Amino acid sequence: QKKRKILTGEIEDPDDIKWTVSNDPKQIDIFIKANTQEAADAVKFYVNQIEIPENEKYLNVVWTRIGDVSDHELREINVPSSILLAFNVKVNEKKVGKASVCQ
Repeated sequence: QKKRKILTGEIEDPDDIKWTVSNDPKQIDIFIKANTQEAADAVKFYVNQIEIPENEKYLNVVWTRIGDVSDHELREINVPSSILLAFNVKVNEKKVGKASVCQ
């Protein structure tokens, strides 16, 4: 049987990225960037619909933002357990590093 385990979080100021990489090996941090708020909300909605077998992994939506992905944001999310979901925005793929990017 599959269960959804989703944690959500938001950051008010885009320049104030203060989140901590979890030591929990089951947590996958999700970062969403889109060209419009509606698109970002839709991506977040579908991420929250993902069903993962119980006790395997869970998703943590750290933030959703509008606009192209900045180099600063790429540096902040550059950890193996993170995924950047980029919808209709530009990403400097040369600077992605360890983060997974889905466009």
